[in-house]
Amino acid sequence: MRSETPCNDSWAFAEGFDPAWVAAPLPGRTVSLPHTAVELPLSYFDEKSYQRAFTYQRVIPWEDRFAGREVSLQLEGAMADALVLVNGQEVARHRDGYTPFEARLTPHLRHGDNLVTVRIDGSENPEIPPFGGQIDYLTYAGLYREVHLRVTAPHWIANVKIETPEPLRAKKSVHARVMLAGEGRDARVEARLTSPDGTEVARTSVVAKGADDVALRIREIAAQHHLPMLEAPPLARALYFHVDLDREIPIELYTVVAEVVAWAIRLKRVSEHGGDLPPTPVNLTVPPGMDQRGPRTPTPEDDPNA
Repeated sequence: MRSETPCNDSWAFAEGFDPAWVAAPLPGRTVSLPHTAVELPLSYFDEKSYQRAFTYQRVIPWEDRFAGREVSLQLEGAMADALVLVNGQEVARHRDGYTPFEARLTPHLRHGDNLVTVRIDGSENPEIPPFGGQIDYLTYAGLYREVHLRVTAPHWIANVKIETPEPLRAKKSVHARVMLAGEGRDARVEARLTSPDGTEVARTSVVAKGADDVALRIREIAAQHHLPMLEAPPLARALYFHVDLDREIPIELYTVVAEVVAWAIRLKRVSEHGGDLPPTPVNLTVPPGMDQRGPRTPTPEDDPNA
């Protein structure tokens, strides 16, 4: 069962950021969230006053309910470039001040106190909305919305999208897109469709990733719609075994994945503007051993010095 606990009090706050600060709790004043790093006067303000780094810290003590569960922080708003570290290890990076994000704590928690550090940087950066000359919004800096501690089962349903594509047809269908989260692999999702009186109308189940029968069904649908297909079993296995949901791909796969992405971009250009189809990549190889099940390959997100 999922639980969410507010984590809006007892945050230590300091101006600036020093990598050494992630090793021990910061002294000084504490604040409650939502919080703005700099209070701007109504009459006049200098943008440079908040276009710099700030640090928030909070201790999360170990609880018995964390054992065997998925634990994460849900940050509803952090302006603008946010870096989250737990016990000195980077666990999340979010470069968008207007959208919420999640920082997964599970593999980094330990018995006793756990130190969460959030570095906020309000500096103007053309790669981060709204900077870059595209829109003109007032920006600021700080953890300006609530933070929650979420505890769930090891793998769980993060979101569900239900579609009824042609409800007026005599033979109706329901499409369910189920988004899973957590560490669980090869999880099986079962769906039941019932009438208002509880009578079961339909039932189906599927594994969480596109393997075996699911992968075959994907190929069948692509063939029905005459879509180009790229089959690269070593790459597919490497991604299956070493990449988690919403995580960056391992650096060892950057080159081969970039080749696939470039091919897809060329396909899109042909579909929009016409022309000859680009040749399908062949002989896509991955580093030895990566197409086998093994420990999850570390990513740059796992290295606080990256």
